[in-house]
Amino acid sequence: MSKSAIIFIYTCFTTVLLAQAERSVQGAFGAVTIDGKVWNQIALRPVIPIWKFGVSLDLVFYIDADGNIHKDEWDFSDGEAIKNTLIDKIYYIRFGFPNDPLYFKVGSLDYVKLGYGILVNGYTNAIEYPQVRKVGLDFSVKRNLFSVQGFVNDFKENLGLTGFRVQTPVLAGIPIGVSAVMDRNQYLGLKDRDGDGFPDFVDEFPDETVGIFIEPPGDDLAEQLEILEERLNKRGNEPSKLIKQRLKRFPIEIEYKMDFKYQFINENLDETVKVIEKVIKENTK
Repeated sequence: MSKSAIIFIYTCFTTVLLAQAERSVQGAFGAVTIDGKVWNQIALRPVIPIWKFGVSLDLVFYIDADGNIHKDEWDFSDGEAIKNTLIDKIYYIRFGFPNDPLYFKVGSLDYVKLGYGILVNGYTNAIEYPQVRKVGLDFSVKRNLFSVQGFVNDFKENLGLTGFRVQTPVLAGIPIGVSAVMDRNQYLGLKDRDGDGFPDFVDEFPDETVGIFIEPPGDDLAEQLEILEERLNKRGNEPSKLIKQRLKRFPIEIEYKMDFKYQFINENLDETVKVIEKVIKENTK
């Protein structure tokens, strides 16, 4: 590991210790398997106060039996890698607190409640974190004549789930408020057996698509990942960042291979293509 990486990690631990006196820090310890190898895991999530701001960091260290740190989460090899490493360590950035005159939080949203919680109560955009990192917004503005509250689940999803509320002060003992929530993709998360974008309960042909899972050869997951990485690198048409992302997704994807009607091991590309073409023709007669 480079000297700059060691300095950055030391700075993170120092920041965690300083944060404990001011706000809070969450932590977890355990063991995980990465690419077929067991690593000890240390996860810390401190909230660092900076004036009225609060920055929550997501610091995860994977350490093997020899004391080596898994490098993918701490990649300082070039400028692009440094940028991605630093951005990935930010869980959220917050200004103020929900009861303050001005409050907002950008990043992962652990708990969102709109108004009295009739439409939205306890929503989070971090259920799939860290595999899926969503950048949401939760905000509120309180003034003498009115208050405004709103949230967006993920800017990268082009404002998928969005809500807002406008409320006046108490008039004749009754507060008057208007809330609205919109979900631009109401089908997301519902069961869709054929993967055509229409959930089963509205799909006239829920089993129409032929499910085919293709995996690289190998006696175990570690060997499959090694072969997959070698093949992707030989193609030479994908940047190293995308290759790393594909390798990270593969252990998750392979857990669902039995959900597909057909599973093939791609020993030879030409032979595999012939077999798949035959399957498709048989299922589209």
